[in-house]
Amino acid sequence: MRLQSEVDSVAAAIGGVDTLDTINNLQYLDSVINETMRLKPVVPISSFQPINDIQLGGISIRGGTMITLLTRDAYLDQDNGMDLHTFKPDRWLTGVNDAGSRRHFGFIPFGAGPRLCVGRNLAFMEIKSVIVMLCRNFDVSLAKSACNVEETYGITMRPRGLHVRLRPRHR
Repeated sequence: MRLQSEVDSVAAAIGGVDTLDTINNLQYLDSVINETMRLKPVVPISSFQPINDIQLGGISIRGGTMITLLTRDAYLDQDNGMDLHTFKPDRWLTGVNDAGSRRHFGFIPFGAGPRLCVGRNLAFMEIKSVIVMLCRNFDVSLAKSACNVEETYGITMRPRGLHVRLRPRHR
């Protein structure tokens, strides 16, 4: 597993991955998180309300009108020839969709501008910390008895029926 290898190589080089600076430098980890959030956004609906009348994509919208964005559709409905329905973390390592051009890609899992989620940095730190801990200590696989996984919505999206097996790693 490439992600596990990245975590192991960084840990071996510096004696661990227990600092925020180290975790933030795991590039493939970042790309896996971004690609996961692109395909399966935790918050699949974002709502906006312009204060003033605006033009959006050639459509006139009156100030005060509620605009709802289905983020998953926005991430998957782009005519850029990039096979957007396939999980490909490497697309985040090419420079095409890196931090500098995410706006062009429409990637806003935590909102944007003045509506940026105040918990964004904490969420990323928690996500990264848990994944690093799992990679360092366990081999993760789908359980053989895994049934059909469904998505359920209750403010955020979450899986139902996702069963995994954690096997301790012997390093």
